[in-house]
Amino acid sequence: MDTDSSGLIQKYLPANPNTVLLPVLLSYQHMSWLNYSWVGVATLSKRLNWSGSRVRDSLRNMFDEDIWYSRSRLQWPLRCKVVNQFDPT
Repeated sequence: MDTDSSGLIQKYLPANPNTVLLPVLLSYQHMSWLNYSWVGVATLSKRLNWSGSRVRDSLRNMFDEDIWYSRSRLQWPLRCKVVNQFDPT
C-alpha cells in the first residue's frame, strides 16, 4: 500500500472515491504496528457509514489486481493475499 499520505490523498482519492478505505485500513494496521489488518466489513461499514455492499465492492476492486488495472492507471494499492474466511488451523 502506498504509505505516503500526500500521494494517497492527491492521487487515489480523486481517481476513485471508494479508496477512502485505504487510510482507514492503514489506521487499523498501525494501531498495533502490524503488517496486516483484520478489520471486517461490518466495522468498516459502521465507521464509514457505508452499506456493507459498498464496502465489499470497494475491497474487491482494490484487492483484485486485474479489476484494479481495468479501472485505473494508478499503482495497485493492495498487494496481499485475500482471506475469504477464517481458518483457525
